[in-house]
Amino acid sequence: PGQLLDQILNWMGLAREDQFVCHVVGCKPAEFREPSATELEACRPYLQGQLLAVQPTYIVTFGVSALRSLLPLKSKNDKQVRALYGTWAAFEGIPVMPTHALAEMISRSGATLKEQAFEHLRRLNRKIRAAAEEGK
Repeated sequence: PGQLLDQILNWMGLAREDQFVCHVVGCKPAEFREPSATELEACRPYLQGQLLAVQPTYIVTFGVSALRSLLPLKSKNDKQVRALYGTWAAFEGIPVMPTHALAEMISRSGATLKEQAFEHLRRLNRKIRAAAEEGK
């Protein structure tokens, strides 16, 4: 996943050292399992506090857990949460682009998911470039 993130950032023309990368839980669950609802809830204030302190220009959430940790979602159904991928949302006024988890892009149906994620990230890239053009 880290190598894929590096590839994505390189493709977008962004340096990894200029990005703030954080995780939805403070420690990785054993055996690469998804964090439980209890773990997500326990770590949510820390995650949100980090983001409020850093005040990023944009946020990308990779996967269902990241999206659930950041945004108040009415649906508990993963399929409905995934339907938000590629659509703009906001956290405290910061634009959020949700997409597939990096590990998911590598493991299951990777090529299709990766193509979808890159389309989502193209939307982000267009927004970044448009903002840069406005700032000139």
